[in-house]
Amino acid sequence: MKLPVAEVYKVDSYFTPATDKDPQTQGDQQSPKQPQPSASAIETTESGISAEKNTGSDANVSVAEPTSTVETTKFTKLNDVGKWDILIEDELSYWILKGPSECQHWNGPFENSKRPLKNQDRYCLKGLFQSRKVNGEIYDREWLVYSPTTGCVYCFVCKLFSTSTAALASGGFPDWQNPIAIQSHENSEEHRTALLTYLTRKRG
Repeated sequence: MKLPVAEVYKVDSYFTPATDKDPQTQGDQQSPKQPQPSASAIETTESGISAEKNTGSDANVSVAEPTSTVETTKFTKLNDVGKWDILIEDELSYWILKGPSECQHWNGPFENSKRPLKNQDRYCLKGLFQSRKVNGEIYDREWLVYSPTTGCVYCFVCKLFSTSTAALASGGFPDWQNPIAIQSHENSEEHRTALLTYLTRKRG
């Protein structure tokens, strides 16, 4: 059954509230107050995916080096998006049913995300996996997943349903100095289309 668009596009009341990922404590700068978004949000609590039209900046750049060692051998296609190639229909069906939780890795390990920048090394940061609504409420970016193998972040729904060559939809995004690109992707038509496809197929 095809889900009417009206049942997917929701405003504020269906945002997934944040748990224990606080961007205000994760970066080396604070996020400025965001302006009022100009369009409604796509949202669901049933799907395991949440997103909001967001026009502010994110404080998500890390310069603190992680201390543990990544055991990359324990990561496979079943828990690491960086291991995916072209997914066949059975694999698509598996991930539509499963959702992104088992491959999100919002808590790291982030050692392989190290990227040199001038005299500092930058890393992926937990704050990337959240954003803030215009009323100040923090919500989780459940569509954003991290690969401990490649050290990049990806868009879960775009990896499933988009043919875009954008980093988040293809080879992975590692530019920790420019988290605004993740926000721009969240607001993009390609992302919203992939998210709608995911929600439609998940709800049957």
